[in-house]
Amino acid sequence: LEFRRVLFRSDENKRVLVVANFSSKEAQIRLDGSVKKVLLSNTNDAEKSTVSVGASELKLESCEVLVVLVK
Repeated sequence: LEFRRVLFRSDENKRVLVVANFSSKEAQIRLDGSVKKVLLSNTNDAEKSTVSVGASELKLESCEVLVVLVK
C-alpha cells in the first residue's frame, strides 16, 4: 500500500513543499526544482537532515514528513 501526500505553496518570493510518506516502504519524489533548505523533518533535526541542498529528488523513509524550501 502506497500512501503519499504532497502539498505545494508558493508566492512571489518562496516555494515551499510539504511531503509525507505514510507507506511502509521508502518513497522517492522527483522535484520540479531543487532543495534550497530543509525547514522541518519529523525524523531528523532539519539542520542534520539526510536530504541534500541542491537535490532534485527526495527519498523519504516510511512515516517520514519533510518541509523544504525549493529553488
